[in-house]
Amino acid sequence: MVQIHDTSRIAKVHEQQQRRNLQQFLLVRLSSPRLHCMIVLSLAYLGNGEI
Repeated sequence: MVQIHDTSRIAKVHEQQQRRNLQQFLLVRLSSPRLHCMIVLSLAYLGNGEI
């Protein structure tokens, strides 16, 4: 049971890291008007917590 708990904790940390990386990626792309629509959709997707 401890091993399962550790695995889920590691997965949660990894998910948070991925989300942080994605947010940084989006911030870098904010200066590009062409990708504005994609950024809005991505932020809405993040807001739904489906990632």
